[in-house]
Amino acid sequence: MKQLKYIGWMICSLFFLVSCDKETEGMSKVLHFSLEGDETMLVTVGTSYNEPGYAITLDGVDVSGNVEIRGEVDARNVGLYYVAYIYTNDDGVQTRLNRTVIVCDPTVETDIAGRYATVEGTYRLAGGNEVPFPGFGVNIYKIAPGFFEVSDFLGGYYHQRAGYGAAYAAKGYVQLMKDNTLKLINSSVAGWGDSLTGLQDGVYDPVTGSLSWCADYAGMLFLSLIHISEPTRPY
Repeated sequence: MKQLKYIGWMICSLFFLVSCDKETEGMSKVLHFSLEGDETMLVTVGTSYNEPGYAITLDGVDVSGNVEIRGEVDARNVGLYYVAYIYTNDDGVQTRLNRTVIVCDPTVETDIAGRYATVEGTYRLAGGNEVPFPGFGVNIYKIAPGFFEVSDFLGGYYHQRAGYGAAYAAKGYVQLMKDNTLKLINSSVAGWGDSLTGLQDGVYDPVTGSLSWCADYAGMLFLSLIHISEPTRPY
């Protein structure tokens, strides 16, 4: 009887040890992955971008050889650039870090940031028909000197007038040139997964504090005239 109890105890102990080994094998290793420098960097146009790099260890061991850097920064042109740092472990699982690099022109001192509203003369042109839509809001934010984010290049047409919601605003970035003209950097309409075809005749009038542009989108033209003022509808 004692021998049977001893054998039973050995079997239970063995099962416990095997279980512990399996749990230990399944434990995650400790990964430390961080960017050197800032997540958002400003670079003066015409200079150069120096990659700050990153630091990465797995259980205290450097594994930088398993990191791929994707994305390029063109310091010759004002713009918004994204750099991705991707670590892939032995099982093919990826961990990703991102950096945003803004190339800007610090000699442009004019600030066009503010709350604007579309005014009379704002319309959508489609199939030869003009649809006016004054009284809707557009926000403009300063990101860096001469570099601005626009809440809706379509002047609130789908977001506010049609009531589709913020996902259908054509958001993006513009560069304000020294002659107060606007140059499109990029844009996107999240709801439809597309962007503007182009932006023409963009200009800022410092005397009246107004902005105007013609956005080419999905075969239609959206002429927006906006003035700094409180809009007639919330946005």
